[in-house]
Amino acid sequence: MTAAAQPDVMNFLNEVSSRFPAAISLATGRPTEQFFDRLHPGALLDALTRYEQHALRDASAADVRTRLLQYGRTAGIIAGLSLTAIALLLLYGVGFALRRKPETPMPKESRPTPLKSKIEQMLTEARVIIPGGQALLGFQLIATLTKAFSELPAVFKYVHCAGLCAVALSVVLLMTPAAVHRIAFHGEDDPDFFKIGSRLVVAASIPLAIGISADLAVVFFKTTNDATAALASGLIALVALLGFWLIYPISRKRPGQPPARQH
Repeated sequence: MTAAAQPDVMNFLNEVSSRFPAAISLATGRPTEQFFDRLHPGALLDALTRYEQHALRDASAADVRTRLLQYGRTAGIIAGLSLTAIALLLLYGVGFALRRKPETPMPKESRPTPLKSKIEQMLTEARVIIPGGQALLGFQLIATLTKAFSELPAVFKYVHCAGLCAVALSVVLLMTPAAVHRIAFHGEDDPDFFKIGSRLVVAASIPLAIGISADLAVVFFKTTNDATAALASGLIALVALLGFWLIYPISRKRPGQPPARQH
């Protein structure tokens, strides 16, 4: 649709809605509930036919077809697939296309990682996870104020509250290493602090997984209205998250790690 034709379409729709308030809306928005009984196939086809006849007075058949179908399911699917293809092309295609093979193999690092670097990495990992946990906690708090939350069964209200508390605990655990580093160790690098901080960061993944899984169960119940399917989806998500965040890393842990050097 051209820029000049678009205002004409909107003006026509506004004119129809003002002259015939009981008519089925042809706009892109959602019709109100009082018109739902009119949304049967016969009425929709009749409305589209009458609009097509009116529009053909001053536009070509191709232009009218564009006006009618530009917001349809097909257009949405095409737009989504196009954006997905563009994103994959930019994220991966360009990188693989410009990828260069190293001329010489990179030498293996045999020296142990300094303690200072390990502590910096541990604190950075905590800082990276904290914003996601805080955002999730905020959405969980807002959800309790909505009408949809009040309509949930009591069981899933408690599930959501348990997930909220779990995410809050995870955020607290992630923020603790920085406080301990400053208060207890005066910002100095210490092997004991590295052990404490690492355990806190790893421990934070457990309540975070519980919180995400709990809210996933609530979402599945809201979608399917099936408590069994919702609880099963939450349990599957919990097993998957703990598997990726704890079980798999532990299975890949290399034995006999050299002690960290202090610099």
